[in-house]
Amino acid sequence: MDTKEESQETRANATNLNTPNKMKVTRSIEYYRQLQSLNESVLKWMQLHLAKNACCDFTPVFNDYRKHLDTLNVTYPLLPKDDDIFKRPASGDELSIARKEKTGNI
Repeated sequence: MDTKEESQETRANATNLNTPNKMKVTRSIEYYRQLQSLNESVLKWMQLHLAKNACCDFTPVFNDYRKHLDTLNVTYPLLPKDDDIFKRPASGDELSIARKEKTGNI
């Protein structure tokens, strides 16, 4: 699959995820680290070149950014989001009951 098709598929998947009946998804922490690094690098480069010449055409930068973002989206695909990780920890009694339910010793 070429980059343009990957980009279109990624955007289509993102659009489909906005519907309320879809399962919640997330990405790995490494995806967000790489995205932060990419954004900081692009911003630094743009600030440097804008300071030198306020009449810059950033189109090539945005095209390159899109390629890097598409690579990140393929490298770190969407993962199902486990909502349970955000719930409060169970108390000792709740853990005891859960263990008994799991083993069938209720």
